[in-house]
Amino acid sequence: MVSVIPGGLITPLKESERMTLLQKAEKMCTIACESVEMGKELFDKNWEEFKKAGDYMTHYMAISKDNLIDYYDGFVRIISSDGKIVSDIPQKDYLNHIKGPRHEWTYAKFVYLKLNGDEQEIVQVGPMARINVSEKMDTEFSNGELKEFKKKYGNPAHSTILFDYARLIELLYACEKVKEIL
Repeated sequence: MVSVIPGGLITPLKESERMTLLQKAEKMCTIACESVEMGKELFDKNWEEFKKAGDYMTHYMAISKDNLIDYYDGFVRIISSDGKIVSDIPQKDYLNHIKGPRHEWTYAKFVYLKLNGDEQEIVQVGPMARINVSEKMDTEFSNGELKEFKKKYGNPAHSTILFDYARLIELLYACEKVKEIL
């Protein structure tokens, strides 16, 4: 049965359905916490080898609202490789601040931040950018993990391999948010 349509619910969620989803969300959070712990153990144990993957120091761009990680509301925050805020721009204007030229030699797209005049810098988006741009998360466990991550790896963190760690923190955040919503 279809109960969700774009823009909302076609039929309200019954209490029994909500409780079933909440139980599943609890299990998801347990798995996410275990995954974060396994990831931290793996990173701690192998950090000397992992960091050989290298640092990739760029600007970072992500949505942030009141210094919180966000996926929908807020401004597009751009920070430099040393963590200084370059700008907070309305989402509707972000295309005025980036360019993505096409190169003949690759199918990959390189995104550049337009700065003063013709100056341009590579800008990263995604989990690592969201972790670097935001100061906190509004769920208990993911916020604790974010603080620990920043303390251990710096702010902003640049090591390429840490993208996977950032994904684990976001997974935990998503699971906590599902519980909160239900």
